[in-house]
Amino acid sequence: MNIIEDIQDALLHAVEKISPPPRTPMDLLTALQDS
Repeated sequence: MNIIEDIQDALLHAVEKISPPPRTPMDLLTALQDS
């Protein structure tokens, strides 16, 4: 895996844990910063 794939994998796993799923880019940013 290259670094981009590692980052993408980490982001996907972080997003999967968010409930309810973020609806807007700002919701996503906030949720990822909180995790």
